[in-house]
Amino acid sequence: INDVPTAVKVLNALNIEMDNRYKLLYENRSRSIKDYNQKVKNGILENAELMPYIVTIIYDYSDLVMTAGEDVELVVSRLAQLARAVGIHIIIATDRTSPNIITDYLKANFPLRIAFKVSDKNKSIIILEQSGAEYLNNEGDMLLFNKNSLTRVKCPIVIQQDIENVISFIASQKYLFSPTSIAKLIE
Repeated sequence: INDVPTAVKVLNALNIEMDNRYKLLYENRSRSIKDYNQKVKNGILENAELMPYIVTIIYDYSDLVMTAGEDVELVVSRLAQLARAVGIHIIIATDRTSPNIITDYLKANFPLRIAFKVSDKNKSIIILEQSGAEYLNNEGDMLLFNKNSLTRVKCPIVIQQDIENVISFIASQKYLFSPTSIAKLIE
């Protein structure tokens, strides 16, 4: 989705989907999507279908926030805070490392963060809450911040063919949200 108003509608629809999933878990006495899906597989829940996982990738979070405003941050933070238990996951990326984009509220809801090489110590602190990313190499060198621990990792080089293969695989999935199903979600 390339236009901001539609992206905001999809994020709001994901919040509604998350609430509906929580209601479904409650009605079926399940604590998580994993528990619910296991009950479906075991035949404990009659006339129930497996609940698919949803992964939402926001490629340019800063553009979304600057265009749509603070409401987007609240919607994304709510999803990040609550949606994992019901199988909705959010990945955000941004090239803009400023405190008005990567806020403390956002960082609190994304405990796992990755930083590639940044230009200075302050940008590293904004992303990782500590310095270090300014010393990385450019060749896929990155720092992984998880629960206050920092790990240096080399990420693989992904060529265009790899990206196309992943997209083809995802497109072949039974529960893929197509543009048509997304349009129905945001109506």
